[in-house]
Amino acid sequence: MRRRTVLAGGSVALTSLLGGCSAVSTVVDDSPSLPPGMSVRAEHVGHDVFESRERAQPGYKEMAHRVFTERDDAMASIASGELPPNFLGDTDFEASFLVVVQYGRQSATWLDLDRIERTDGGLHVVARVEEPSGGYGDDLAIHSLLLRITDSRDGVPDRISVTVDDR
Repeated sequence: MRRRTVLAGGSVALTSLLGGCSAVSTVVDDSPSLPPGMSVRAEHVGHDVFESRERAQPGYKEMAHRVFTERDDAMASIASGELPPNFLGDTDFEASFLVVVQYGRQSATWLDLDRIERTDGGLHVVARVEEPSGGYGDDLAIHSLLLRITDSRDGVPDRISVTVDDR
C-alpha cells in the first residue's frame, strides 16, 4: 500500500517538474535597447559624482547631463573617489565617450538605462527611475547614471539628448 502512495506521489512530482520545463518563460529581459554597433557599460551611483565647484545640483525631479570625450576633462570634473572602481580608468577615450545623467529623487530610488536611440545628428538616451517595493523617506538625493558608450558605427555624436522616465 505504501509503495503505491510513494509511486503516485513520485509521478505527480515528476510531472510537475517536467511540466515546468516546457512552460513559457515569464522572465523579462531588462537589458537596455541599443542601436546596432553600440555597446554600453552603465553604472548607477546614488550621489553626485561631480566636484562641488562644477555647478548647482538638480532639484527634485530635475535632470542634467554632461558628455565627456576627453580623459582630462572627465578627470577634472568628476570626483574619482565617487565612481565605481576603474570606471574612469578603464575608459578608452579614443574609442568611447562618457555620458553622466543626473536626476534629483528620493535616495531609495535609482536610475537604470532603458534605451539609446539614434536621431538625426545624434543620440537620445532614455533613463528610467526604479522605485523600491516598500516605502521610502521623503529626502532628496542626486542620482548619477554613468554611461560608457562605444559606438563603432558613428563614434561621438554631435548632439545627445536625455530623457528620464519617472512614472
